[in-house]
Amino acid sequence: MDDRLGQPINYQYANRGTTVNWFNMDNEETAQRLGRTEHIEYRFNDWGFRMDLDMHEIPEGCDIYMGDSHVVAQGINLEDSWHWKMHHEYFKSDKPFVSLASSGTTNDTNYRLLHYWVPKLKPARVFLYNAPGYKMEVVSSDHGVVGYGPWLYGEYTLGERKELPDSFEKQVWLQIVAPPFQRQMNDLRNKDALFSLCSRLGVELHYAESPDIIAMEDRGVAKKWYGEARDGFHAGVNQQMIHMENFISQTNL
Repeated sequence: MDDRLGQPINYQYANRGTTVNWFNMDNEETAQRLGRTEHIEYRFNDWGFRMDLDMHEIPEGCDIYMGDSHVVAQGINLEDSWHWKMHHEYFKSDKPFVSLASSGTTNDTNYRLLHYWVPKLKPARVFLYNAPGYKMEVVSSDHGVVGYGPWLYGEYTLGERKELPDSFEKQVWLQIVAPPFQRQMNDLRNKDALFSLCSRLGVELHYAESPDIIAMEDRGVAKKWYGEARDGFHAGVNQQMIHMENFISQTNL
């Protein structure tokens, strides 16, 4: 099987084997503009996933946490994230923490990563917190894994959107990825595929969906869930418990 099928999105995979202080939307320029001074470390393993274990160190029977940039925990330290706390404090697990979260992606990515890694890691459970709709990945022989999403249309903050110039990628997103019916079909197809895959491989899948930050018209509601991280967009330290409660509520854990 082609190893590209097991990697996260390109710009995350590019950080494999490194520890950095800035990542993607959580950059120094944004922190200075917002007056944020907290110290954050992003520790990426040998495949570019944000965790301390390299992939060959992960024991069978592990629990895997998955999702997009909100589960990568952009803008906060990993130890402050809801899924880290759920693993160590709610479950009080003695298993090592394992995350296959990949920024800028959705359930097509989650399916690809599970299809590649579950037979190798043989996990007991998968906890997947999906950000619904709007996104799709393309696995290219030349460019690796490329994500298509609303960032191609505009630069988003919690309060405004700055539209970007026209481009081929923007048109792909507008005409192929973003139409409501296409989003609904992608979501249904990919979600069904995930449950079918995990059932076939004998793995428990606990699935929940995070609120759609882009679709939220009420900025006050959005700011309950998001916006307090160092990048001004993702969930901050004090908002993580809301997401953990949301996950537990949807999955009846």
